Amino acid sequence: MFNRTRKRLTLLFTGLMMLFLLVFIVITYTLLSSSIFQDQREAVIRLVQEERREHGSYLLESDVSRQKEREEDHEHSYSDVQTFYYIVSKDGQLLDAEDGLPYATPLFLEKIQTWRPDELEVRRETIIDQNGVEKKILFAAEPVVKEGEYVGSIIAGTNVTAQQKVLEKLLMVLISLVVLFLLLSLWLGYFMAGKAMVPISRSFQRQKEFVSDASHELRTPLSIMQSSLEVIEAEDQQHLSTFSQQILQDMKEEVKRMTRLVSDLLTIARSDSGKIEFYSTVFDLKEVLEQLVRSFVPLTNQTGITMEVSASSSILMRSDKERITQLLYILIDNAVKYNQSGGAVYLTIRRDGKNVDILIQDTGIGIPSDQLPRIFDRFYRVDKARSRDLASNGIGLSIAKWIVESHGGMINVSSEVGKGTTFHLQIPIKE
Repeated sequence: MFNRTRKRLTLLFTGLMMLFLLVFIVITYTLLSSSIFQDQREAVIRLVQEERREHGSYLLESDVSRQKEREEDHEHSYSDVQTFYYIVSKDGQLLDAEDGLPYATPLFLEKIQTWRPDELEVRRETIIDQNGVEKKILFAAEPVVKEGEYVGSIIAGTNVTAQQKVLEKLLMVLISLVVLFLLLSLWLGYFMAGKAMVPISRSFQRQKEFVSDASHELRTPLSIMQSSLEVIEAEDQQHLSTFSQQILQDMKEEVKRMTRLVSDLLTIARSDSGKIEFYSTVFDLKEVLEQLVRSFVPLTNQTGITMEVSASSSILMRSDKERITQLLYILIDNAVKYNQSGGAVYLTIRRDGKNVDILIQDTGIGIPSDQLPRIFDRFYRVDKARSRDLASNGIGLSIAKWIVESHGGMINVSSEVGKGTTFHLQIPIKE
């Protein structure tokens, strides 16, 4: 139990650390990349405006001879520069450019020549240069207008590949740090959870020892009280008044209830400490069930409850017969106690491969759906008033679940208020 709690605390601590680190990375990377992009954007806008002032005359003069001269000079001339500009006419012809035609692959030139901005525009493009190297380019284009008519555009660009690579490396470093810190947080969380669990574990151990010792010590005086009351009832019942006989009967019932409670507490304490040993024997589950049903006949006759057993043949299984009997007794006892007058209890056992299926159905008061997840909790009672009247201490179902899980089985419950409850058990046969 404490190991599971320690692991949960470790996972919770690590999950919170992971969430914090992820938020930190996202915020850091977003702010830094936004800041760099904004600086690059402002720089490329200033560049295109400067080129507009310096070289806009090419478009305004429409010097065709200069255009042809530029095209001849720049033919097949490539260069890898950080900043550059292009002057493009309204029909998509290159009139001028930075020394050479930077990154002038056919696909890139097609994008430049077909770009016709209506106003100042900024774009980020990924291009492949003539050497097959990927480049990150930030462009800005500004239209040139003469007498209200578009005559061309000035396009300026800056190579931001280096900055992009820096951001990518930063991201890789941050991710590496996240992995490192997560591993450290796992170790630290597990270590600190263990430290935090030490006083709780000690306190719980002392509590288990107290419950075990107290339960063990109480069994003897309770047994003596039970025997003494039976002796008094046998010898002096005729000399007792009706009121005294009723008090004697009430005392016997209370001693029985206390004996059951002490026995259940002792079982829980031993199960927590792992001191209970299971003694596996081969037995017929059908015979065990039929014997239990016979023991409930006096009680069912008083309440008018009918019990039906469905078991086609003998089912031999290897497990702890005493614990399996205790398990079935708890569930049948609940089905009878919390039933309605004139109701019914249906008991079904059948073999399902290597498991035995056990169904215990009743037509009782049922359990609200919001309380179903808690019925296996210790000392939890759905109807506290009725449970007290029926001498229920709220431990039985927790013991039943422990017995099933200790045998490697599963227990499920479904219920509907006013219609009844069904317990479904699957327990390995282990032939």
